[in-house]
Amino acid sequence: MWSRRRNQALDGLDGEIRDHIERETVINIARGMTPDEARRQARLAFGNVTLVQEDARAAWTWTWLEQARQDLRFGARILKNSPGLSVTAAVLIALVIGINTTIYSMINALVAQPAPGVNPEGLIRIAIPERPGAPFVSYPDYLDYRAQTTALQSLTAFTNGRVTVTFESGSYALTAAAVDANFFETIGVRPLRGRTFTPDEGRRADAAGLVVLVSYRAWQDLFGGADDILGRAIEVNHQPATVIGVAPPNFRGTMLAERTDVWLPLLMYWNSFPADTRQRWTTDRNQTPVDMLGRLASGKSIAAAHTELATIRTRLNQAYPTSDRPAVAVVRYAATAGGVLPAGAPVFLAIFSVITMLTVLIVSANVANLMLSRAVARQRETAVRQSLGASRWRVVRLLLAEGLAISIVAWLAACLIAMWASRAIPRLLPESPFAESGLDFSPDWSVVAYAMALAAIGTIAFSIAPALRVWRLDALPWLKTGEHSVAQGRSRLSSALVVLQLAFSVVLLTIAGLATRSASLMMVDLGFDSNHLLLLTVRTTASASTRETDLVLLDRVRERLQSIPGVQSASYVRTFARSTNMVRTADSPQTVRATSYVVGPDYFSTMGLSPIAGRVLTVSDRERSGALAVINQNMADALWPGLNPLGKTMSMRALTFRGPSDVETDQVEVVGVMPNAFVFGFNPERPDARPNLIFTVEQRAFATPGRDPAVPGETTFYLRHGKSDLESVAAALGPTLREIDPRIAIASTRTMEAQLENVTFTARIIARLLLMFSVISLLIAAIGQYAVIAFNMRRRVREFGVRIALGASARQVLSTVLGEGLALTAIGLCVGLILSLGVALAARGALFGVTPTDAPTYAAVFALLGCVALVACCLPARAATRVDPVQALRQE
Repeated sequence: MWSRRRNQALDGLDGEIRDHIERETVINIARGMTPDEARRQARLAFGNVTLVQEDARAAWTWTWLEQARQDLRFGARILKNSPGLSVTAAVLIALVIGINTTIYSMINALVAQPAPGVNPEGLIRIAIPERPGAPFVSYPDYLDYRAQTTALQSLTAFTNGRVTVTFESGSYALTAAAVDANFFETIGVRPLRGRTFTPDEGRRADAAGLVVLVSYRAWQDLFGGADDILGRAIEVNHQPATVIGVAPPNFRGTMLAERTDVWLPLLMYWNSFPADTRQRWTTDRNQTPVDMLGRLASGKSIAAAHTELATIRTRLNQAYPTSDRPAVAVVRYAATAGGVLPAGAPVFLAIFSVITMLTVLIVSANVANLMLSRAVARQRETAVRQSLGASRWRVVRLLLAEGLAISIVAWLAACLIAMWASRAIPRLLPESPFAESGLDFSPDWSVVAYAMALAAIGTIAFSIAPALRVWRLDALPWLKTGEHSVAQGRSRLSSALVVLQLAFSVVLLTIAGLATRSASLMMVDLGFDSNHLLLLTVRTTASASTRETDLVLLDRVRERLQSIPGVQSASYVRTFARSTNMVRTADSPQTVRATSYVVGPDYFSTMGLSPIAGRVLTVSDRERSGALAVINQNMADALWPGLNPLGKTMSMRALTFRGPSDVETDQVEVVGVMPNAFVFGFNPERPDARPNLIFTVEQRAFATPGRDPAVPGETTFYLRHGKSDLESVAAALGPTLREIDPRIAIASTRTMEAQLENVTFTARIIARLLLMFSVISLLIAAIGQYAVIAFNMRRRVREFGVRIALGASARQVLSTVLGEGLALTAIGLCVGLILSLGVALAARGALFGVTPTDAPTYAAVFALLGCVALVACCLPARAATRVDPVQALRQE
């Protein structure tokens, strides 16, 4: 409509101009002039008609919009006139934008989306930056925050753990969340069936009348979807309980990949722990067992909530100066808010930030080279435009329009790629937390805007080189007949862009090669025999109430498991007794960080480990008055370098979020040294670092620091079985445990290979995605190099015709083209080698079993990239040898 009105106005202007000139002509004739002279004088008196029309057009219309439309139409015509180069450029840009957009879409989902079923409107999480992902607030402090806040409509507390649920069909180890009574109201979740907790149930500190909600999955899988689920009597950690509700199907918890199956009141849950533990958690302000979520009050902002909570914290510090209370941060709720991304996620995101930057640079250099080649081929056209009055800025705008037209096509294609890839990648990684997280990775408006921004940046990036070429163009030589008819070779800028993209490809391929070799070697040199090991994690909280009865039960379980046909040996590790400690010797204040484990009899023989020095721990060591331990070689070297550690003593302090504990153990005597082995996995930030390990047994005179020795919990049994006995052994585990005590709950069963694959997941997924990006970058570099050489070969057809006409052989022409391409390839490889060494040295801490200068990796990268570059150069070089000199010399 606007265009039609504009055209009508301009048509009316033309009529008015004609009418004005006609009237002036009539007046001139009346003055005695001839008709021709009268019309000429009328036109002279009116002035330049075209200029008047242009001035009126500028005043009545949006000239810049009109010119932009014309430029885009011109860019679209160029795409149509040279489809090969345009399609190549659009495909390259679409690939890199699509990949980057996919990664951005997944990161956006991980850091910004709520967990399924949660109402995120106004929901906030209170976190502590110095303790990401850890419970941070004491229960008394939570009560004070909740009572004093006005910026929050509601504030709730929760903690996660695992419980043993027992009913008619058996005992099950289920993930649980102990929550305050207002938890479901705060997060905006209504039960599918039944009700949530009442305020009275949230305040009760005794286990009488314990009530629980179960997940939809538990209702269907464990209770068979029974209609009488409400009011069903069960046991939770050996305490009678009643089911009062079923959560909706899409609600699994508030955090990423959470699989909560049971919700129960916080204080009632703590009642299942020993009295002194329950007393500490409910009254001690230095104990921080809970997290907090809140919902903003109407009209309140996150900043207001942050300020108010900081003020409350200051008042609490003044009222209770002896308690440690770090600064809090109020953040918008998301499924990963508070720093609960999986271990290694910061490394993961840092690596892929670098990768996406490199891929953008590779494609930008590639497309810039293509655009530069086309600009060189159209220099005569550009010269003609300038001679006809076009300014340099006008010509540059045309080049930008060409780039914008390509970017629009690429942006549309990239959005389609991102939509497909964001759905496909989680399905391609079934073992990842993404596959079952329930998060929606589909691109939203912010992702589409991100893709558009990348397209705009790309337009500017790959249009700079041809724009500079056009800006410096001297039009006169190109207007002379025959001048430059034999095209010059590749420009320095074009050559530099080819070298740049090859160098970045070398960097990506090298990183991918080192990561792939590192991930593969993780499963090779573990220091122990990981084959034919079956891991069984059980919970004994419903079967044993004290430390002594728990030990007796574990010994019975170990003996019965060892009697299963096919089991060669069995032992266990007390999962809950793992602790990180600062260790020192009796004669030195210097401390060493180490991890301690409480192990059962025959643990080392079951794992296939023999002592380097000393002996192993036995059942009789439980009754010893002095504490005993076995350490690994790395720990011995750290504490007593070059000395015999046997008979020497050490003491330990538990390492908490606040630092080393004030409580130090009695002196622990070293009775054995084991070889270094990655029996418990790897450090995701430094996988090649050998851990410091301490192994102890349950001794009446010694308690592992950092835990309550009276609390039975989870224990992982290690079963060494025959080569072909896995299925029969696994099938016998359930019946054997039920014979011992039906209240023993199985938490998980997996092989050692599966356990190590889970531990190395981050490294393996980084290696896979790096390899995928590297292949794509190699494809981009190969396509770009081929397209640029082929385009330059076509514009040098006359040159090759002259060479052949003057006697050059096909072999000489082939050598010329190949020599130019391979020379640039060699330079790109050398530059890439230098960059790769720098990146590899910076990332040496993330490598396992390989050095940053790993020769096989660099040799493979050079061979692969050299072969691909050779193919990219050979195809256009062979076409150059088939040039017909007669046809070539006829071209002008």
